[in-house]
Parts: sequence; C-alpha cells; structure tokens
Amino acid sequence: MGPTGTMGPTGTMGPTGTMGPTGTRGPRGTRGPTGTRGPTGTRGPTGTRGATGSTGPTGSTGPTGSTGPTGSTGSTGPTGSTGSTGSTGPTGERGAAGEIGPTGPKECIVKTKNYGYRGLSCIEAPEVLFFDIITIQDFEGHTSCFDIEIDPIFIESCEPDTIKVISTQCNIPASFGAKVSKNKVSIYSRDLIGPDSVVTIMLCGTRKGFKHYRLPEKSEEQFQKNGNFWKTLQK
Repeated sequence: MGPTGTMGPTGTMGPTGTMGPTGTRGPRGTRGPTGTRGPTGTRGPTGTRGATGSTGPTGSTGPTGSTGPTGSTGSTGPTGSTGSTGSTGPTGERGAAGEIGPTGPKECIVKTKNYGYRGLSCIEAPEVLFFDIITIQDFEGHTSCFDIEIDPIFIESCEPDTIKVISTQCNIPASFGAKVSKNKVSIYSRDLIGPDSVVTIMLCGTRKGFKHYRLPEKSEEQFQKNGNFWKTLQK
C-alpha cells in the first residue's frame, strides 16, 4: 500500500441522527464549593399551632437563692383552741431542802354530824401530865366536908404524890375548896351543898416515869426529826 494522501476538506454536517439510548451513569464527581448565601426571603405566614407535647422530665433543683429581706410583721391571728395536755415529763432533780417550819399541832380528827370532819388539838405542857375529871351529883346526907375516892387506875398511872386538884366548879354559887389526901379528894365548903348541886373537880398528875422531866434541852437534829415525823402523820 502506498502512503496516505493528505486529508481533504471536511464536508458539510449531515442531519442529526436519532438519539441513541442513555448510557450508563458515570461516577459522581467531587462536590464543588458552597456558594454564597442568598438574601433571606420574606417571612411566610405562621402555621397552625401543633399539639402540646408530653411534659419532659423535671430538671435538677438549682442552688438556693440568697434570703430576701424580711417583710413587715402581719397582724396577730386569732388564738387557736387549746390542744390536749401532753404526757407528764420526767421529774426534775430534787432541789435543796428548805428550812423546816414550825411543828404542826398534834391532833385527833373526828367526824361530826353537822360539821363534817374536824381536828381537835392536843394540850402541850412543860411536863408530861395526865388529867382526870370527877363529877359529884348526889349530895344527899353530905355535910360541908366530905371525901371522894380517886380512880385507882389514875393513881397507878401517875408518879406518887404528884396528883393535885387544879380546878373546882359548882353549878350554883358556893364557896368551897378541895385537895388531894392520899387516895381521896377532900372537899371543904362554907355552905351546905344542896341535893340539886353538881360539883366538877379536875385533877392532874405527872405520868409515871417522868417525874423529873421538864422542858428538856434538845439538839437541832432532834428538832428536825421531830418536825419530819409530824409532817408524815399529816399527809
């Protein structure tokens, strides 16, 4: 074959043929750089409100803020009703003992018909004494001088030669006296005591075993014990 000759001039383009089928898509090229942002368009109308969503979980409590200034005091409200009494609390420690007061009276308590319960106090004396009362009502046949027997039990309860008359009294005016003679009371009268007369004689004697007992000296400790004793009897 000989050498190729020079190419002749290009002829006119013929008519476009029918489009062939689309070929397979080639691989995606790399993304180009983002263009500049265009101007913001005008705001469209607000859409309808959607349904409220469920409440989310409560967040953690924030730190306590500083205390604000105290407000002015309000007016006192009405007093509430008294609550029920609480249980008794424990007994507190015992305080120091106070001074002992005077000893209370020695008394006997009796029940009366119209005046309830009443206290009768004992007679106190410098000595330990017993008392007895003799009442004489039958004077028929008596003269201005006569004797009355003393109760023998009273005599044996007293120290010898300590029984004496301390009071005489007659229900009618009369002048008379009395004294103890051994185991009797001798009565002497200037006037004859009539059959309707009543004579009352009071005797006293020193309790047996206490002949020389009179205002004995005591200590402060005995004084306190004596006061405490009578206090226990008065409860």
